[in-house]
Amino acid sequence: MQATRVQSIEPYRDPVGGPWNARAALAVPMTRAPIGMQPTEYIRVKWAQEDYGHSSRIAVSAVHDGEQFAVHLEWEAPAQDERDAVAVALPVRGKPYLVTMGDPEQPIHFLHWIAGCEGLRSTVATGIGTTRPGPEFRRSAQALWQDGHWQVVLVRPLGAGGGVAPLAAGRPAQIAFAVWQGANAERAGLKAFSINWKDMALDA
Repeated sequence: MQATRVQSIEPYRDPVGGPWNARAALAVPMTRAPIGMQPTEYIRVKWAQEDYGHSSRIAVSAVHDGEQFAVHLEWEAPAQDERDAVAVALPVRGKPYLVTMGDPEQPIHFLHWIAGCEGLRSTVATGIGTTRPGPEFRRSAQALWQDGHWQVVLVRPLGAGGGVAPLAAGRPAQIAFAVWQGANAERAGLKAFSINWKDMALDA
């Protein structure tokens, strides 16, 4: 996956703006999070025979302007719901396992957008059931649901430190994704996710 360098990130904040339409998106396969990896026995039992993780793919493209990074995400959501959500995962260090939500030595930093909530959440996980508020820094999200699809743009600065997953022009990174279908009562570990990290190159 390539994060192309552009002159300015500003036109890319609009999820349905022309700049994104001119860029080819990467189709990332998604799979439902394993029922055995859910954080509580109650959830494992209650959802053992239920269908969740309905999103089978997400379309992704990314750009940066040397200071800000923007990622455009699009997925099917036949019924708009305030609990619809998407997250971008970035490793803080090392190569943590996505399926176990990282570990204490290899945390995962998430940018988590929820349709019915204001702003863009910063969270960190060091294992299943450990998600907590993450570092504070400038970030934003804009979204539009239309014709059975969500289009969302998440923006954060380049840089590192203070628990923020590192992103730098000219440096490789890894990225992953998760989607929750609110109309299906998906929440927490009940989600679809890209089971493997995707390599991402940020143009110098």
